[in-house]
Amino acid sequence: MALKRIAFCILFCVSQVQSLNVDLAGSNLSSLPLSSIPTSVTSLILDNNVLTVVEFPDGYDILGSLRLKNNLLSEFPNLCSIKNSLVNLVLHTNRISDVNPQLMKCLQKMKSLNLGDNLLTSFPDVFMPRLETLKLFYNFFEGIPFIPDLGKTLNLLQIGNNPIKRLTRHSLDQLGALTLKMGWTPISTLPNLCHLKNSSALTVSATDAYNLTCDCHIRWLQLVSPLNPIVEVNSAPCFSPVEMVGVNFHSIRPESLQCLGRPVLKVHLS
Repeated sequence: MALKRIAFCILFCVSQVQSLNVDLAGSNLSSLPLSSIPTSVTSLILDNNVLTVVEFPDGYDILGSLRLKNNLLSEFPNLCSIKNSLVNLVLHTNRISDVNPQLMKCLQKMKSLNLGDNLLTSFPDVFMPRLETLKLFYNFFEGIPFIPDLGKTLNLLQIGNNPIKRLTRHSLDQLGALTLKMGWTPISTLPNLCHLKNSSALTVSATDAYNLTCDCHIRWLQLVSPLNPIVEVNSAPCFSPVEMVGVNFHSIRPESLQCLGRPVLKVHLS
């Protein structure tokens, strides 16, 4: 029994050393209080402060998770000093309008990056071999950012609540096998995704789209097998034409999705 207690104590102590969480949220911090942050920290929460710059000296070699939600950052922080350990980074609700690709490139071990609710209009295409989740919701993107290299490893690209009015097959073809979440965007129509190079691997979630034009251009959506959905538009109401305003898209029969007037040939060069 004594041996079991000793073994339990050893395992407990080791686990405590391996995981050290420091929570300094809501402390009205304007600079990093390094004296209060031991170098053995593995998870650091700095949400709801007034930080404008965040840089770590050498020595924070096992800091894997960093939260900086709701601060006053205007630039992507230089975190290259913790590049060998940082896996999860949350920069939600700041004032970041630009991302330096060199500062992104050094974070090669990062798996999840949250830049939601900032001032971004573009995003650098930097290959990051382990990045799986990228959240860019509540920014100012007018289209899907062109990220063929970055998109190779992504499983989830969340870009809802942006002023994206139109999707193109070119912008979707560059993405790999991932789920593209676009809830609450003013897109009016969707290109026929059945013709994409990666149509069997890409899922576009456009739930709660609020500007949907229910005409012949999206009839293909009604003909896609429900067993293999490429696009999810559940709860998206029609915005036009007049006779379909407010009608749920899935309640409309395919033959009712008509285009009025003479057909017009449009050529899109990309």
